[in-house]
Amino acid sequence: FWRGATRRYLELEWQGFRIWGVTAAIIANLSRRIAIKALRNAA
Repeated sequence: FWRGATRRYLELEWQGFRIWGVTAAIIANLSRRIAIKALRNAA
């Protein structure tokens, strides 16, 4: 909750560390892109 509005953010856990916000979003986006590319190359 910030400035009267509810905010959503991504949160990941990695080796006991909490990764959140834009850093977690970048990692998730990169992971999805790598997976999609791997699937396309496998076909």
